Parts: sequence; C-alpha cells; structure tokens
Amino acid sequence: MGRFLYFLIIIISFNVTYADDISNLGWPKTLSKLYFQLNEKPKNYFVLVSRVPSIAVDFRTNEGLHNSINSFSFQKNFHPGHEMIGWKCKIGNMPYESMVGLSGESDDQHKILLDNGWGLTSLLATFKDGFLQDPNELEARFRYFIEENEKAAAEGSSKRIFLIATVLEITETDCESIVNETFEFMNHPNSPVQNFSMILSPERYEGAGCGSFAAHFMEKIESIKNLIPLFRRQFSLPYYLFGTGTALPEGVEIPDTIKNLASKKPVSKLRLISSSWTSAASKSVSVEILDPELLVFWQKLFFDTYFDQNNWTKEKKSFNKSKAIARGVWETSEDIYNQGQKNHTYVAIDKNYDERTQSIHSHQVKFIKDLDLTYFTFSTFPGIILERK
Repeated sequence: MGRFLYFLIIIISFNVTYADDISNLGWPKTLSKLYFQLNEKPKNYFVLVSRVPSIAVDFRTNEGLHNSINSFSFQKNFHPGHEMIGWKCKIGNMPYESMVGLSGESDDQHKILLDNGWGLTSLLATFKDGFLQDPNELEARFRYFIEENEKAAAEGSSKRIFLIATVLEITETDCESIVNETFEFMNHPNSPVQNFSMILSPERYEGAGCGSFAAHFMEKIESIKNLIPLFRRQFSLPYYLFGTGTALPEGVEIPDTIKNLASKKPVSKLRLISSSWTSAASKSVSVEILDPELLVFWQKLFFDTYFDQNNWTKEKKSFNKSKAIARGVWETSEDIYNQGQKNHTYVAIDKNYDERTQSIHSHQVKFIKDLDLTYFTFSTFPGIILERK
C-alpha cells in the first residue's frame, strides 16, 4: 500500500492538467531530481529559472538601449530570455507546489508593427494573446531546450540555450502571500494574464511580461522584496520615436500613455535606427522596464560565492568564461578631437557596471551571511539552493 501511495504522489505531482488554482499544479519532470532533493527537508522554497538572453542589452540609458537595438535587434535568432517561477511550500499542513511562466506575443506581432511604421510603439505595445504556461508546457519547453542544445553540440555549433536556477528558502507567510497572489492575478477582472507587455504594471493588474510577472511574485518574499525595485529601470523616450502606422494586427493594443503622445505619422525602421534616443526637452513617454541582465547578474553572484566557499577555482573560471555567463555590452562614444570618430568599448556586467549592480552586490553580500549554499544541476544546467543557517 505504501509503494502504491508513493507512486500516486509522483503521478499527481508531475502529470498535471491545467486547473483554476495555479498555485498547486505540480512541477515539470525535468526538475524532479530537485523536487525530491528539497522534499527531504520540511522547508518552504521559491524557485526562479532564467533563460539567459542570447545577447546582452544595455538598459542603462536611452542611447545604450538604442545602440543595442541597432547592433542586433533586427538580426535573426535573437532571444530576449525568459523567466519562470515555482514554489514548493506549505500553509499549515496544506502543500502548494507549482511552476509557471507568463508568455505571449506568440506570432512576433512586433515585427509586423515595425514593418508597418509603428516605430518604438511596436516594442511597448500590449499583446492580447498572453497566457500562463503551466508545468506541462514548461516541461515541453525544457525538453525543447535540451534537444536544441544536443543538436547544436552534434553540429559543432556554439549557439546554445542556457538556463540558470536559484532556489530560495522562504517562510510560511511568504508562501501564503504567493498563493493568495496567484488567485488575485488569475481572477482579477482586468484579465492581466491576457495582456502581455513590457511596460504594463502587474501590481495594478494591468498585465505583465515574463520578467515583470516573475518580479511581481518575488516581491511577495519578505527577505528580498526591497531588492526587486533595483531590477527595474526608468526611461523617458522622445515621442517622435513612437509612430502611428497602418492597421494594427489582430489582438494588439496601444497603451493610452503612448497613444496620447505618439506621432500621428508612421515611423520607419530606418528612422527609428537613425534618430537620437536622447530625452528631448519636448514631449516624451515615461516607461519602466525590467532589466533581465540585472536578474542574471544577481543569480550569478550566488554561484561565485559558492565557488569561493568551496575552493572551486577551476569551476568558477569555467562558469564565468561561458559565452552565456560572460555578460557584457558595447559602449559607443564619439571622439570629438578626432573628426568625430566612433569608439567602441566593451563593458562587463559586473559589480562595477553601474549603480544598480553596485547596490545589488552590496545587498547580496549582507544577504548571503545568513545562508547556506548548495549547488545542483537539472539536465545540463546549473542551480543554487539558498537556505537559512
């Protein structure tokens, strides 16, 4: 009888169907080893799994963002990354185990908008095809990542999909906050799950992107809630970058903050690339965007700490030399003393990158003192478990 119950628990945990209560859908099979490892202790956990962006974007300034887009935005096969979250915790004696992600813009509608003269509006529009990825969908995604990496290795290609995971011990109160929020977010009359956007606020239940969705739930964790605002950046972008093109694709809406200031004329891709993005004294559009590089940077700090604590010098060097992990951007400056020649400088995304990474690093140094770190792998990807001492 005991073996039957054990088998039944596994089936319930990993072969789930979508339900109204997303707070208790189980976990993807790819993470089953981690699941059982965590199950050995009567603790509560939150999980962040990040697909690292294929190329780093400079979100520090308007022109940094501009230069990044000029460099690769219109190249093929660029992927902006993806954030997935999960939890394994209890409220009283009731277990809650789930892993989800928010996705949308499934047909690259922004490319149609760019071609039709919508300018920067195409990147900040609302895509009404947003949906919640349940554990079964995430499992299919993980299997795809693994298969693509195996195919790339067989072909000798260096283009690989890279994931990193951070598992954080949380309190029962944190667990309750997360579970309550899943109900609020899924059942709010604004239907925020359907509104996929880089700039809509999940706090106001307007909508979210995959990163802002993950950050919204991370803010429910008391020990890190004050850190999360550091992952967001504010921009004031000239209104002339936002155009009004031809008819919108089906299921695409323009937020009022953009619609009211956008130029009534089309803005071509050429004009978008060639125009200055520096904030003008005239009208501008204020937006807040989550910087995925800061989320990756925060997670990398835990790996470096673990390698240092365990004298894994070789492993640390190998980890940080990985093309997916060695994050950095190219800065462009003009040499006014040399006929305006353009200079390009590579800047690593480390604790000296800017004031945000300095603050995140300072937070981590204090935060890590009260934690024990454990290294784990899922498939071929690395992860860190952070537990209170």
